[in-house]
Amino acid sequence: MDFTNTLINVLVLTALAVPGFILKRTKKLGGNASKYLVNIILYVCQPMIVVSSFQKADYTPEMLLNMLYAFLIGFFGIAATGAAALFIAKKLSVNGGWRANGKLRGKTNGGAGGSGGIGGNVNENAGGDGRARAIAFACAFGNVAFMGIPVISVLLPENPEAIIYLTVLTVAFNILSWTLGAYIISGRREYIALKKAVVNPPTLAVFIALPLFFLGVRLDARLVSGISYLGDMVTPLSMTVLGMRFADVKLKELFGGVSVYAVSFVKLVAVPALLYLALLFLNLDSVLEITLYIIFLMPCANNLLLFAEHFDGDTAFAAKAVLLTTVFSAFTISAMLLLPL
Repeated sequence: MDFTNTLINVLVLTALAVPGFILKRTKKLGGNASKYLVNIILYVCQPMIVVSSFQKADYTPEMLLNMLYAFLIGFFGIAATGAAALFIAKKLSVNGGWRANGKLRGKTNGGAGGSGGIGGNVNENAGGDGRARAIAFACAFGNVAFMGIPVISVLLPENPEAIIYLTVLTVAFNILSWTLGAYIISGRREYIALKKAVVNPPTLAVFIALPLFFLGVRLDARLVSGISYLGDMVTPLSMTVLGMRFADVKLKELFGGVSVYAVSFVKLVAVPALLYLALLFLNLDSVLEITLYIIFLMPCANNLLLFAEHFDGDTAFAAKAVLLTTVFSAFTISAMLLLPL
């Protein structure tokens, strides 16, 4: 893809976060506003974009095979990255810790990481290595839905099947997020909840849309139009929420520390580069290839922060990783898409 055109598209997309940032900073939005917007996105808009995408595409046996490839590559790619990142991060943590604010932190004990540097203390509920666990999750799980859908919609507007492949990959993400992801952050197997991974609005929408898709059932055009309107709200609302989250973070705290930059490099460059090399040998459908590649270019998943808060993990690092990788992704996405597929 053309670097300038891609960069402009991604920057325009990122600019949609500005209204949310301004409204939150000027106190025009209450503290719970982002929670309500997220509920609208999760329970209304994301399911609608799933249904509308399946309605716009025509079923073919090749597409079914591509959907299977999308699920398997996404599932095993995320799982392998998470397992490897957790192993490496824990080894580094035990053997000398992480650099924070120019100082090398040793192995720590106690509560969750503070709001300052990357070193911080480690939460006992995270198995004594909360920072390492947050790092592992950040490297493996990308923002496939909140950021993935808007980016795919902007970069591949003429390929509705791209959203279908993204949706299938999102199912794999949800399953792993609530099982492997919950274990990575908490360090406790009892937190694994497969039911939550399957029983959620976007996945349930897949179960509704798939039979219609396979049977070639077309809904009334006026109904599909209304569904599409709701689905199109994913992009502006997702970016508005992102802007509101930026408004709550001080720039000095956001850009401090070293390990968050290492995570940014791994998540935004190293992992996509490995996938790119794998795709060169797999000989997949071109739309599937570019969709998979774009999704693995996404910044850290919002679930990192949500899980860190829910499981008493390193919330300070989680917030920084999500926000900083999102900032960097505007440039890394454009640069990495220069590679020919």
